[in-house]
Amino acid sequence: MAARLRRITTEIRKLEAVSSIFLIETTPVTQQEDKITGRVLPNSEPYSEGEYRIEINLPPDYPFKAPEVRFLTEIYHPDVELPDGKICLELLSVEKWLATTSVVDIVKAVVDMIDKPKLDNPLNTVMALEYKNNPAQFREKAAEYIKKYALH
Repeated sequence: MAARLRRITTEIRKLEAVSSIFLIETTPVTQQEDKITGRVLPNSEPYSEGEYRIEINLPPDYPFKAPEVRFLTEIYHPDVELPDGKICLELLSVEKWLATTSVVDIVKAVVDMIDKPKLDNPLNTVMALEYKNNPAQFREKAAEYIKKYALH
């Protein structure tokens, strides 16, 4: 238990150092739950126009089991399930998870996923097809979501 708490404390310090892509809102230390919430700051258009809250749920056997990550802010994106905000990152899969993977690595992977959608295996195939075949319409819908839901 003490080793887990030390690990989480170290992870929070590392997150504080990447404020250009993630702004911490709450941590297990501040809320007495095993969740970290914060805002990701993507770089690509149109997503760079907003900030998006995510939740990183640390399981009791973290770091030996991967956290669950989901969007709390609705975002129009092929790799985010609406309305529950679930995502699918290979890094978090049972087969690929390593206990040495940091929360910063997870946040970077989330930002990378937003900036570069994984169109070969999306969670929302309709959005992925729209992204590929009608990018102007996709950007318009994404911009509507940003205006309506994103934090600024």
